[in-house]
Amino acid sequence: LNALAHQTYPHFEVIVLPDAPAELGPVPYALRVIPTGKTRPAEKRNAGIRAAKGEVVAFLDDDAYPVPSWLEHAVK
Repeated sequence: LNALAHQTYPHFEVIVLPDAPAELGPVPYALRVIPTGKTRPAEKRNAGIRAAKGEVVAFLDDDAYPVPSWLEHAVK
């Protein structure tokens, strides 16, 4: 989540889908935490798509660290 604070694309939201409720510290972007219970990754992604408000959806797993221009290049 810290790496997302350095994205060069200015308008994005982050939806975190943990198994259990989680408190995440303050971040400089729109963040929503939606606990899903124990579900498969595909079910979590579908829940994220349903909750997303934007036109473009990008997935990032908890072991990935995006470069600052990741979203900017993906949107192009």
